[in-house]
Formats: sequence, C-alpha cells, structure tokens
Amino acid sequence: MLQKKLITTSKKVKKNIEDKKYRIAKKIITRIVRFIIPQLIIFHNCLEVTSLKSNPSQDLDSNFRRFDN
Repeated sequence: MLQKKLITTSKKVKKNIEDKKYRIAKKIITRIVRFIIPQLIIFHNCLEVTSLKSNPSQDLDSNFRRFDN
C-alpha cells in the first residue's frame, strides 16, 4: 500500500513538473507575441518610410502607374 502511494505521488509530481514547463513555455510565447512581433512591425514600417524618403520617385502612385501601362 505504501509503495502504491509513492507511485501515485511520483506521478502527481511528474504531472506538476510538466504543467509548470507548459505554463512557462506559454508565458514565453505570449511575451514574444505581445512584445517582439509589434516591434518588428514598427521596424519594418520605419524601413519602408526611410526607403521612400531616400528614393522619392518610388512612391506608391508611381508603382501603380507603372502597372497600369
């Protein structure tokens, strides 16, 4: 009976460790999604703006005109 209790206790401990790993991984993923991805979007938009400023002939209207011809 004592051995059976120890086995069930060890199973519970293993399950708790797996749950903690899952929760930690979930926290890391949500932080990546909430912080890093918006920063990448902002950085990408800044690159687009600077490229348009450095090369004003390539604005969106001229690109559309080129495809219309």
